[in-house]
Amino acid sequence: MAQTPKKPQQPAPRSPLTRRARSRHERERQRQRLVLIIAGTAIGLALLAVLGGVAYDQLWVPTRPVAQVESTTLSRRDYWNERRYELARRLSQNLRNLQLLASLGPQFTNQLAGQIPALNDLVPDIRNATVDDETVSGWIDRQLIIDGAAKMTLQADKGEVAQVLIEDLASAFPPPAPPPTTTATLTPTTTVSGTTELTKTTTAAPTAVATATPGGPTETLAPTNTPAPTETPAPTVPPTATPLPDAALPQQEATVGRLFDAYNGQLLNTQGRPHLTLEDFRTALYDQYLRQALTNKIEAQLLPETQFQPSTDPSSIEARRPTPSGNLKLRRSSSSSRVAPTSRRWRMKNQTMPRPSSRAANCRRSIRMARPRRAACSIRPSSRQRWN
Repeated sequence: MAQTPKKPQQPAPRSPLTRRARSRHERERQRQRLVLIIAGTAIGLALLAVLGGVAYDQLWVPTRPVAQVESTTLSRRDYWNERRYELARRLSQNLRNLQLLASLGPQFTNQLAGQIPALNDLVPDIRNATVDDETVSGWIDRQLIIDGAAKMTLQADKGEVAQVLIEDLASAFPPPAPPPTTTATLTPTTTVSGTTELTKTTTAAPTAVATATPGGPTETLAPTNTPAPTETPAPTVPPTATPLPDAALPQQEATVGRLFDAYNGQLLNTQGRPHLTLEDFRTALYDQYLRQALTNKIEAQLLPETQFQPSTDPSSIEARRPTPSGNLKLRRSSSSSRVAPTSRRWRMKNQTMPRPSSRAANCRRSIRMARPRRAACSIRPSSRQRWN
């Protein structure tokens, strides 16, 4: 017989909740809903605090102004970069002096070498450190020079900046010598190495000197003087010329590269880790020598050499007159031809006279005591008796 499928058993219908059970169920649901709301609010407030802190540290603080020159503002983020470049400039100056003083012995170089790791360790703490006034003052001075040069329509391109950099750093970090180049055709040229002066010398003719001899007079020839050879002056070595702007750019890259290698070498000797990059040194040195190049142009325009006339005429005369209490200074300048008598009289009036010594005071006291005193009851004649 075929088995008939069993019908699924339907669950027994639940009995309706009583009023007490229904109220208890509602209270549990309200509690769960309240817990979820509190947890969500706490999580939301925590996320909001984290986002607020990140926005304050990454958006608000970096945009706060530190200094301003006319329309240019130094923000906090710009100050951090400027401080980084200032440390790179100090390190480059120490490395330059270290290379120049290396031949004098370790007593001069140990102090400079010890400052390099200390300056390098200041780089990671730039954001948390206080504002350095020297760095801000340097930025303000550079901006004033740049704005002044712009008002005077003066500019300095990258080639001119590279010239100033090579002139200052080439003595300590010389660029590599260019490789020799061969030319296909050689043109013979005649070069004159020196000039010779022809001097006309006259030699005296032999003169006969008579000497008395028994056999008869004989002639003796007197010797002639031979002129001494003259010394040829040694050629002078011409000074090294500053490279042209186009040629100074590749030399600048080589010089900065050698400077960065010296920086890494000093830190490797002290087992330190470099915190500055090659780009930091390149940007820092460009800002430094841009300021110097603009300063040279401004000075040349304000005081050209063609218009400068030296003079020996004095601009002011200062004289001193001896007085009992000291020296009375009288100053005469080109604007005032004489000293005002009122001011001179006032100064002479206010001069303090020296106090007499104790010995002179005792002498005057003894003289007064030796004088005869007048009678106390002396009768003076009246005016009528005086006329009579």
